Amino acid sequence: MNLIYPRQWLKIANRALNLIGSESLQDFDDGSQAAQNIEVQLPAAVQEVMAYHPFWCARKRMTLAPLADAPAFGYKFAYALPADFCSLVEVHSGDMKLKGEEYSREGNTILSDVESMGIVYTALPETPEALVPAVQGAIVHLLAYKLAQITTANDALTARLFQEYQTSLVEAVKRDGQGRGDTDGERPWTEGR
Repeated sequence: MNLIYPRQWLKIANRALNLIGSESLQDFDDGSQAAQNIEVQLPAAVQEVMAYHPFWCARKRMTLAPLADAPAFGYKFAYALPADFCSLVEVHSGDMKLKGEEYSREGNTILSDVESMGIVYTALPETPEALVPAVQGAIVHLLAYKLAQITTANDALTARLFQEYQTSLVEAVKRDGQGRGDTDGERPWTEGR
């Protein structure tokens, strides 16, 4: 999915720019080098953070319709993934959770022999407000690190920003699971680490 950047993303971009000592943007379309760098690096930062962990704040459920053309071989049905898809969490057919050998992800589709399919997935957010503040912070820190790599020759700053990103990502995972209620017997993600 290509993110369309409403003005809400500007504050995320400016927080990252401030961390590397750059001036804030007034608009994504101002033609500056900083705006061009943000245009390239923001989608990468958002996708990288969102793909790292199945954040509860970004999960969605969707029933998929089979595509008109069946796969050439191996499976009976192909299902297109949603436009905002980032990563797969679970695959279901009716009330039954499918095992990994019962489907295959290929490109932007899922192949299977089941006639109905529903998925739980991590979605790319349209706005940062859809995310808990800790996840927003992880995106800010990763974006700052990526910008520092291409705009500064300050290795100490770049290394510090990478360390801050790692710390903020761990915090985002920890905070994402707080207050979400019953875990249906699942172990917290951080417990296995």
